[in-house]
Amino acid sequence: MLTEVISKIDSPYINLVPYVATEGEQLFDVIKENKMEGVVAKRIGSTYIPGTRSGDWRKIINWSYHDVVVSKVSLGPLTVQLHSIEGDYLGSVVIGFTKEIRQMLKSLTPPFPVTVKSRGWTSGDKLRLPQIVKIK
Repeated sequence: MLTEVISKIDSPYINLVPYVATEGEQLFDVIKENKMEGVVAKRIGSTYIPGTRSGDWRKIINWSYHDVVVSKVSLGPLTVQLHSIEGDYLGSVVIGFTKEIRQMLKSLTPPFPVTVKSRGWTSGDKLRLPQIVKIK
């Protein structure tokens, strides 16, 4: 019923989001092939409760992985600057540090190689929300 009502509204602020009721894994394969950000999955029959996280709704991210160089580590708050192997600035990591990664970052002197995961690239050619997953 909601689909029928929304499809009749002519507004630049309201969009009908397409959905797939089955074959979610195949859809995610297409998402990855097209380098799209990801999908939101919802358990059929569950309801959305504003302000509450639920295992019935999941954001499934198509992470991209990159080998980069840590060029600077700042403490308080912990911030890590990243560069490509060629020396281009790729952005900073400010979130998602595991306890192990945090300890290693505090004991190493840049530059050193790491692997990061990100949600792709920004329009300014920087890594979008990068997180360090491995220190080499």
